[in-house]
Amino acid sequence: MSRMEATGESGVADMTALETLDEASMLENLEKRLLESSQPYTYVSTVLVAVNPLRKIEGPAFESFCEKPFDPKAPHPNALAELAYQRLEGGRAPDQSIVVSGESGAGKTETSKVVIEYLTRRSRSTNGCVKTDLAGRIVAMSPVLEAFGNASTHRNANSSRFGRFVKLVFESAPPKAACKLRLSGGELETYLLEKSRVVRQNAGERNFHSMHMAIDHRPAAALAVSRKLLAEAGHRCMPASGTLPAHVDPGSIPVIGQVSKSLAAIRLEPAECEASWRVLAAVAALADVEIGTTVDSSSNDTVADIDVSSPEAPLRRVAQLLDVDAAPLLAALTRRGVKTMQETVSVRRDPSDAAGARDAACRWLYGRLFDALVAQCNKALVDESAGGPSWASGGANGGRVLATSRFIGILDIFGFEILSHNGLETLLINFANEALQQLFCDAVFAAELELYEAEGILSEAEKAAVQPPNSKPTIDLLIGKGPPPGVLKMLDAQSATGGKFDGESERDAAFLARVRKDHDRKLAPTSALHAREMFHVRHYAGVVGYTVIKLNLEGWVATNVDAVPDGLRDAVATSSDDWLRSLADLPDESAGHAHGETSPVPGSASSQSAAPSKRGGARLKTVASRFTASMTALSHTLKATDCGFARCVKPTPKMVPGVFDRAYVAEQLRSLGIVAATEVLRVGLPHRVEYAALLETLPAAARAALEGEPPDLVVACTLHAFEVPTEAYKLGKTRVFFPASALRRINDVLQFDPEAEPARAERLAARLVEAKKAARDAAARLEAVTKLEARARAALADARTVLADAPRDQESPEDDAADGETTARADAAAAARA
Repeated sequence: MSRMEATGESGVADMTALETLDEASMLENLEKRLLESSQPYTYVSTVLVAVNPLRKIEGPAFESFCEKPFDPKAPHPNALAELAYQRLEGGRAPDQSIVVSGESGAGKTETSKVVIEYLTRRSRSTNGCVKTDLAGRIVAMSPVLEAFGNASTHRNANSSRFGRFVKLVFESAPPKAACKLRLSGGELETYLLEKSRVVRQNAGERNFHSMHMAIDHRPAAALAVSRKLLAEAGHRCMPASGTLPAHVDPGSIPVIGQVSKSLAAIRLEPAECEASWRVLAAVAALADVEIGTTVDSSSNDTVADIDVSSPEAPLRRVAQLLDVDAAPLLAALTRRGVKTMQETVSVRRDPSDAAGARDAACRWLYGRLFDALVAQCNKALVDESAGGPSWASGGANGGRVLATSRFIGILDIFGFEILSHNGLETLLINFANEALQQLFCDAVFAAELELYEAEGILSEAEKAAVQPPNSKPTIDLLIGKGPPPGVLKMLDAQSATGGKFDGESERDAAFLARVRKDHDRKLAPTSALHAREMFHVRHYAGVVGYTVIKLNLEGWVATNVDAVPDGLRDAVATSSDDWLRSLADLPDESAGHAHGETSPVPGSASSQSAAPSKRGGARLKTVASRFTASMTALSHTLKATDCGFARCVKPTPKMVPGVFDRAYVAEQLRSLGIVAATEVLRVGLPHRVEYAALLETLPAAARAALEGEPPDLVVACTLHAFEVPTEAYKLGKTRVFFPASALRRINDVLQFDPEAEPARAERLAARLVEAKKAARDAAARLEAVTKLEARARAALADARTVLADAPRDQESPEDDAADGETTARADAAAAARA
C-alpha cells in the first residue's frame, strides 16, 4: 500500500487525506485542484465532488477505467460508473444507483451524461453485450430532454427545469458473449417539470429551448407561413429580454439540428415531429390571447371577452395549429363549470379568471407534449427484437419493467434552493432534497458505522457521538400524517374547496393561517412584520422563508390544483391529427399533472370533502400529492440499491472560468451535505491501514522477534517503536484506524525503508523488543487490575447483602460497604496507574 497523501501544491485527490479535515481545508484543496491542476473532480471518501470547470477539459481515456479496480487517486464520474458496473456484474450486490445533485449551473446534466455514455460504451466494449442502435437511442435521449426540459437562466445557460431518473437495465448475457451482463434497455422517470416557465420567466431569462427553436427556426412546414407565428420578441411568452446573455456560449445549449436527429433516433415519426413543433407554436400563440371585457346581459357582471373575428386572431391560429375548431377553445377560456347539489352550471369567467385559464392551458399543453416525448423515450429504450427480453407494462412515464432484470440508475435531481421569493415549487424541491439528504447521510454514515462495528473500535458512547444528522422532523413537518397533518397535506385539504384561476385568494390566506396555528412550535421563527405573508422552515442546509401572500405569481392553492380549463382536453381530443389527439389521452402520471377544474360552490355540501375529487368521484391528485408520492417511491427504490454519490458544485455565480468564489462554494458544500458528511469522518477515524501493510515496513530482525504474536500486538508494538502515541490510533480486528491529525506519523511508518536507513532500523528493532516486553508487562498488570476489580465487585456485593439484612437503625454495615468499595476501587486504580 502506498503512503497516505499529504496536502501538496496541487491538492489531494481524496480529501480524507487532508491533515485537517474541515470546511476551510476542503475549500483550499478544491480551489488548488481546479485552478492549478485543471482537476475538477475530488473524492471525500467514496463521494465524488465535481466542480464545474465552466470550460472544456479533456477527460481521461476510457481504458483507464474499464475493468480496472477503484482507485481513490483517480476521481471521475467514470470511476463511479465502473464501480457500479463491476458490483452489478459480480452478481451478489443489489441494483446500483448514482445520485447526481447540485444547484443550477453546477454541471449535473453533464455529469449524468458522462455516466450514461460511459455505461453504454462499457457494454459495447465486449461483443454481444449491447446492440449499437440501442446504445444510440439511450444517448439520443439527452438532447431531446435538454431541448424540451431545459432553459437558459441567470445561473446556467442550459439549466434542467425538471428531475430525472434513468435506469439502464441489464440481464444475463447470451452464452457465447464475452461479458456477464447484457444491456437490454432502459427506463426514464421525470419529476416536477417547471411548466410555469412556458408563460412567465424572470427578467433576462429564456423560455424552454424548444420554444425558441420552434419560433426562430420554424422547423415544421406549417410554421413556415408567417401568419401563424410572430417574430420571437412579438410573443408574450418570449420577451425581448430572453436573448442569451453576452457571456453565455451558444455551444452550451442544444441546437435544432442535433435535436431533430435525436427525435428521429428515439423513433419519432416525421409526421409526429412535425406535430410536436406545431404544439410549441400553438403554446406561443395561445399565450398571446388578449383578454378583453364585456358586460354579461343576464347578470350585469363584467366578464371576459376574447376576439376571434379575425382569421389571424391568436386563438384562431391556435385552432389551426392544433387542427381543431376554435369554438371549444373559446368556451374553455371564457366559461367554467360550477357544481351544485343538483347539476353542473356553466358560468362566464371574469377577466382575471380567464387570464389564469389561458396560462393554465399553455402549461397543460406543453406538459402534455413533454410527457409524450418522455413516453416515446421509454418506448425507444426497449429492445424487443427476436429472442430479446420479455417486457411488461407498469413503469412510470410510459415505461415498462423487466421483472428479472438488474439496473444501474442515474438520478439527476434539482438542488436545494433559497431564492429571493420562495413559493410552492421551491418548497417541493427542498422537500425532495431533504429526503435525499437523509438517504445520503444514512448511506455514508451507516457505511462508516458498520465498519467501526465490524472492527469493534467504538464504544457505545463514541458511536452516539457520530450519529448522522436527522431530517425526519422536517420531513414530518412537510408530509407527516399528523395530527396535525403536514404542511403539504394541509395545502391539499385547502385545495379541495374549489375556486377560480384568479391567483392568490382567501384560500391561500386560510392555508397560511392554519400552518402557523398548528405548526407554530415546529416552524422556524418569522418576524411579526411578515407573519401574515410567509412561514419559515428549518432545513438541513439552512432556514428558508416561503412566501404565500404577495408572491405576485399564481397562488399556492391554484398552483397545487393545476387545473385544466373545462373543455380543453375534449377540444384537443377532436384534433384531426393522430399525434395531437393522443395528447389528450395520455395518463396523468407525472407529478404535477392536472384534472378538470369543475368545482363545487364554496360552502356547499360538495365543497366539504376532506380531499379534492375529480370526475367519477376519484380523489384528486394535486401537484403536491403527486410529487410527494413520486419522491417516496424514488426513496424506496434508492434505499434498495447500492448508492454512489456525485455532488456537483458551481465555482462562481458569474459562470466564468478561472474563478473560485470560496464563500459561494462553501454554501454549496453545506447544502450538498458534504460538510455534514465530513463530521463522521472528523469525529470518527477517516484513515485506515490494513495490518499487513504496516508489517511489511518492519526490518527482518524485528519481524523475527515478533513472530507468533497476535497481529494487533505486533501492530501496537510497531507503532510504539515509531513513537506514535496510543491516543493517535485504534486497533480493529484487521486494520488500524487513525484520525487525520496522525497522518504524518502514519506516513512515516508507511514510507520507512529498512535498507535505506539501517541505523534507524537497528534502533527500531531494539524498541520493538522493548515494546514487546512492555506489552507483556502491561498484560500482566491488566490481569492484576481485573482481579482487583473482581474483588471490589465481590466486596461491594457482600456489603449490600449485609446492609439488606441489617435493622434500619444500623448504619455501620452501609459505611463498611462504602469503605470496602472505596478501598477496592483505590486498589484497582493504583494497579492501573502502575
